[in-house]
Amino acid sequence: MDSPLQFKELFLGSFEVDRNKGDRQWETSWIGRVYELHYKLLAGDTGLPIVGIVALLTLILKLTGIVLWPSWRKLVIGT
Repeated sequence: MDSPLQFKELFLGSFEVDRNKGDRQWETSWIGRVYELHYKLLAGDTGLPIVGIVALLTLILKLTGIVLWPSWRKLVIGT
């Protein structure tokens, strides 16, 4: 009976901390959707490997760009 974690946003009054003004599911809020976009491309479980592959390719592209840049030695030496 392992259920996925569910988070809720809780709205409290500014002066009445002990009073609950309302709550909603975090996953359906706008910040939950932005998180899903950045973490899984809104594609569920298949989006996570896609994001990982794109991140790895971006890292490789950056490293080869630094190595192949003609004046990277000047940057390392500091001249």
